[in-house]
Amino acid sequence: MREKVVKFMHALNRIDVVYYMREKDSTITDAELCVLYSLDDRKAHTQAELCREWSLPKTTVSSIMKRWESEGLVTRDDSSSDKRQRHMKLTKKGISFAKKHLTPVYEAEEKALSKTIEKYGEDFIEAVLMFGEQLKSELL
Repeated sequence: MREKVVKFMHALNRIDVVYYMREKDSTITDAELCVLYSLDDRKAHTQAELCREWSLPKTTVSSIMKRWESEGLVTRDDSSSDKRQRHMKLTKKGISFAKKHLTPVYEAEEKALSKTIEKYGEDFIEAVLMFGEQLKSELL
């Protein structure tokens, strides 16, 4: 069983490395890619949500959002006095920025997923999700 776990963990790591290597040749960091990925759903997100979703440090997300706000890529709802609870979303300029950086990623993901589903079926997604939940319950 140990060999299967190692093989699986290496596969998961390879996925992370692919994103990292792609962004290494890009003008945005892997943390920025994660934040942009979330914001590209066109919904408002709090900084706390982004930190939780991607396991990013609060200071990293805060720095990204401050910089992107000054560049006109995001706008924030100032109705909350708690900065972590302010909702951020992409501006029109931010949507163009997201499209530039995410379109190649989305296209590659869709091709890879299509080929994988063709061979293994959609159940593999549920299996990976279950593994994550089972690992979490065993370790935490």
